[in-house]
Parts: sequence; C-alpha cells; structure tokens
Amino acid sequence: MKSILFLSSLALLLSCNKDSDEYCFAFDERQCNTDVWKEGSSAQSNQELVEKLTDYLVDLGVKVEDVQFDPVFYDAVCQACDVCPTGLRFFVKLGSDPGNKLAPLNLLNFEVQDCNGVF
Repeated sequence: MKSILFLSSLALLLSCNKDSDEYCFAFDERQCNTDVWKEGSSAQSNQELVEKLTDYLVDLGVKVEDVQFDPVFYDAVCQACDVCPTGLRFFVKLGSDPGNKLAPLNLLNFEVQDCNGVF
C-alpha cells in the first residue's frame, strides 16, 4: 500500500510541473536511522544530514537545487523503527525531472510540495 501511495505521489509530482524545471517534495526522517540514504552515515547535526541527503541524491544523478528542514515538524512522534518519523522533515527542490530515481528511496510520508510554499 505504501509503495502504491509513493508511486502515485511521484506520478503527481512529475505531472504537475511540466511547465517548470522545479520539482519540490517533502518527507520525514525515519526512527533508528533506517533511511536508505543514511546508511553508513555518522552525521551528527541536521545540517550534516542535509549534506548527506544532497550527496546521495546527486550520486543518483538527481539535480538538487535546495534542501531545507524543519527539526520539529511534529509535536509528538512514535518510536517504532522504519515506520515512525523522528520529527525532522525535509523539503527538497530539484532542478530537473527526477524520473524514477526517487522510487528506490521509499521516503517516509513523501508529499509533493508547491515550490513557492517552502522555498
């Protein structure tokens, strides 16, 4: 079910911005460091996590324009690994169509964002 929702959101992301070179989305960091892009990371600060995420996306061939974060996006969070957010939410602006490069990331609470709303 999560995969279908993610792929539907990704399809919406790709279809909504055909007249623009900007694609924006948001997602949450998972509890227990189980995000694929964090594997082997020793990042300690939120800014280091932004750098790790940016490097990971660039390595996938994704053109990253900007990454912002909200360290306390949720008032309360659960503690289960892989299904609960830490409270840290990322907002990402891409400079070109990511195609299907984001699908393998299986981002938690992935949402298409209006680029004017955050950036």
